[in-house]
Amino acid sequence: MMEKGTARLITFGLGGHSVELEYSGNSISPTSHLSGYDDPESFWRRHNGEDPSDRYPDGCPVIDKRGILETHPALAFTSPMAKIGIDEPEIFSGQDSLIAQAILQDPGNAFGQYLRIDRTQKKLSKEPSSLDYVPIPYYVEWWRKRGARIGVVRDGQFVWEQGETCQTQE
Repeated sequence: MMEKGTARLITFGLGGHSVELEYSGNSISPTSHLSGYDDPESFWRRHNGEDPSDRYPDGCPVIDKRGILETHPALAFTSPMAKIGIDEPEIFSGQDSLIAQAILQDPGNAFGQYLRIDRTQKKLSKEPSSLDYVPIPYYVEWWRKRGARIGVVRDGQFVWEQGETCQTQE
């Protein structure tokens, strides 16, 4: 039977949700990314009576970015990326590579836009930027500083820092 993985981060954006999963044992990869179209209010419904506590343990951080992205959509492109299993940011340093230079020369290459955003961010700030990986606690704090709603999984529900909850099952 395939291992389900354990959630290490759950996020909600304008297009749905994502879950960063960590696997132990004999999995092909130690981590994976799961995404779907749920919001915090509908997230738990798809478990159909199953106990989600094995996959979504107490203390798993939850970020609801929807409100801040409504007013500041560029944050979706300037945010660093969360990565399971690192203790320090991993800073992208490939701006000067031959591949990056070739991409930047092609106006039709969409990745070139990300390289330009990343280059500009690195000139303006010492913070990790859009092509950098950061530990999950750093990622949570990055979004908290910008106004996202932050919470954790507790007893099969989301408990937000503001004190509200979203229940597991109806």
